[in-house]
Amino acid sequence: MSQEWIQQSERSNPFTLKLIRWIALHIGRRFSRILLYPIVAYFLLTSNKVVRSSRSYLKRILGRPAKISEVARHIYTFASTVLDRVYFLTDQYERFDIRVHNAEIFDSFLKDKRGAILLGSHLGSFEVLRALAISRYHLPVKILMYRDHNQMITTVLNALNPAVAASVINLSDADAMLQMQEAIESGYLVGMLGDRVSGNEKKTSCKLLGEATDFPSAYREAYETSTL
Repeated sequence: MSQEWIQQSERSNPFTLKLIRWIALHIGRRFSRILLYPIVAYFLLTSNKVVRSSRSYLKRILGRPAKISEVARHIYTFASTVLDRVYFLTDQYERFDIRVHNAEIFDSFLKDKRGAILLGSHLGSFEVLRALAISRYHLPVKILMYRDHNQMITTVLNALNPAVAASVINLSDADAMLQMQEAIESGYLVGMLGDRVSGNEKKTSCKLLGEATDFPSAYREAYETSTL
């Protein structure tokens, strides 16, 4: 985990976040998404860092410099995924086309009350998986994450579903790894993002989007060991 990512400050305030949450719940998803346009304009005009990061990513994907309209759409898409967390946390899954594949893989773990580690990545929505697992399927799930990062928005959203909020093991805690071990021994499925390096752990360099990128080598070693 880069210190730059951890130290990034939030560009919002509790009142605005609570207002958007209220509008999302009481007026609906379609109108709420319209409100994202001024938010996108705000970031385009005031955050050179966000625009640069978006341009850098889109250039790799598109193979050419990104237009400002494409940067705006990129930021809008990201904002939309944050907004949708309001509906996932309040069990409004009917608003989305959600399909669960291979759920039977977990049957033996649940039957024998065996814990397991679930590795995810920054692809798709880890949030919808967590909300579905806890609210719909009532699975014993814990999630490893930095709860203190983006604390304002996390606090506002967690108030919608305390059960989901309670599933977090905070990686900032000194005993986070001990909590994870105890959860697995108690039969919990512990989810974590396996594509982000944390602290001074061992790293493996791979090529991603044309550049060398560091990934945690522990997960690669665990995978190779399990497939021998």
